[in-house]
Amino acid sequence: MCWLVRSHLEHNSEATMLQKFIKRKHECSMAAMMLQRVYRARTLRRLLAAHRHALTIQRVYRGYVARVFVRELFVVMSLASTHIQAVFRSYTSRERTKSLRNRKTAGAVHMQRVFRGFQARKWVFWIRFHVASAIQIQRVARGLMGRQVWPYFYPKFG
Repeated sequence: MCWLVRSHLEHNSEATMLQKFIKRKHECSMAAMMLQRVYRARTLRRLLAAHRHALTIQRVYRGYVARVFVRELFVVMSLASTHIQAVFRSYTSRERTKSLRNRKTAGAVHMQRVFRGFQARKWVFWIRFHVASAIQIQRVARGLMGRQVWPYFYPKFG
């Protein structure tokens, strides 16, 4: 009987050891799963934090690039507007100068026309006066010559 008890005890002891081994294996598996879960969660949190930090860096960099672009665009637009204003002022100045030159030319042409008209009228008056004077002198001279020559050609009328 001793053998039977011993066998039973050994069998019990083996079963208990097997149960303890299985329980221990289960506990180790659970601990490993817990460690893996904690490790994965921690790794994921670190990865998400790194991703958030990368997004923050990208956002800040994009903002910086946009501010630099806007600043440079403002400078370019300021220079462009200054250039446009200068071109417009130059154009209006040239137009005013051209208009003034045309007005001066038109005034000079008008003055020349008035003066030349005056000169022409004066010249025509002078010509007419001299022609009339010449005609009168010729008439007087012919009349005188005719009266002086008349008795020689027509003695009975003289």
